[in-house]
Amino acid sequence: MKENGGPGMARQYGLDIAARSHIDLVMFLDSDDMLYPNAISKLSYEINHRMDDYVVSPISVESQLEPGYVMTAEYAARTWLHGKIFRVDFLT
Repeated sequence: MKENGGPGMARQYGLDIAARSHIDLVMFLDSDDMLYPNAISKLSYEINHRMDDYVVSPISVESQLEPGYVMTAEYAARTWLHGKIFRVDFLT
């Protein structure tokens, strides 16, 4: 058990475990994130098919101010961790 160090520490801890365990791909999700059905299989297919370091999907953002807003992948690539899948060796 560790003291809560925030999302950055939790993500680094998970990334360290993935690297030591020889896991190839990683996604970061927060407690308020939701995935569409088959999101992980579709993103992992794309990253392996394209042999890229990461893949970004369009992100659906639910908001009281903008219901149904869909963020473009270009904007999401610069601002959000969720909705992406990464190669562990790229991040380490």
